[in-house]
Amino acid sequence: VKALGLTTGVLDIDVRYSDSLGPRIIEVNPRMGGGSVESMHELAHGIALTQIGLKTFLGVDVSEDIASRLEQNHSECLEAGWVMSPHSGVVQNMSLFAQSLKLAF
Repeated sequence: VKALGLTTGVLDIDVRYSDSLGPRIIEVNPRMGGGSVESMHELAHGIALTQIGLKTFLGVDVSEDIASRLEQNHSECLEAGWVMSPHSGVVQNMSLFAQSLKLAF
């Protein structure tokens, strides 16, 4: 991230993993990720990304705030993943996906 000149703030970094190439950075965005990203970070680490982003934008050093929250013991654990199709198309049925979720949990 330093190579891009991004040294502070909340960043959204997308990585894709393949067996042949390993992890590869797909994109880096100087903003918070969408969807449930903020609530996931707050649940797992006790860090409110909106507050951290705002403080950083205003020039406030947030390193001690983040370090102290990461040192706290959080009892929650979460995992998120996305299914990427190798082909374009239209999803016509979700039954296999629903079955795989039942198997996973």
